[in-house]
Amino acid sequence: MTERESYIEKRMNELRGAILVSYDWSAWERRAKREAKYILPYIGKNSIVIDYGCGIGRLHPYLAPHCKLILAIDINCEMLYFAQLRNRNLSNVIYMSKLDVVKDNIADFCIGILFFQHLEGDTLDEVMNNIVRVLKPNGRLLACNTISCFDLDMEGIMKSYGFEIEKKWRYPQEVIQKTPKGKVRWVDEYVLGKLKKSGIGV
Repeated sequence: MTERESYIEKRMNELRGAILVSYDWSAWERRAKREAKYILPYIGKNSIVIDYGCGIGRLHPYLAPHCKLILAIDINCEMLYFAQLRNRNLSNVIYMSKLDVVKDNIADFCIGILFFQHLEGDTLDEVMNNIVRVLKPNGRLLACNTISCFDLDMEGIMKSYGFEIEKKWRYPQEVIQKTPKGKVRWVDEYVLGKLKKSGIGV
């Protein structure tokens, strides 16, 4: 291992401890593989994918070999730095803190997993308008929202921005969400929508 590789490994371990101290790392990796399986049928070698709220970039190793480019967005610079380190061998992933600099109508698919529940009001409107702006006509958005502890109608939100709902499904999270009696405390709801552009949004 070179000195640079040794430094990167050390820094990754530090960040992993700081960012993911309360998480089961292996559970998140299993989850990323499962979510990638949902996305892969909708992207191809020439696809440009937006990952909004990308966090540590856990999906990128499973998606990058199957698409042209991933534009990964997160406002948390520490998360972006960690994502860049752990995915440093992926040449077709670009990490950034804003989507504003991206051209209109270039993306085929947008991912928003466990992201939208952190937004409200004007911030949610700004994000959705940006997604509508960068997606091509018939581009798709996959949104995952944790329900039962957050009350957010992703299906209604997507429809209000010009998306037709293609698919909707739920499954319980792993490991951290069971009560002592074994009952599920919350579930994740996935909504897949196709954008029908008609002057909605920006």
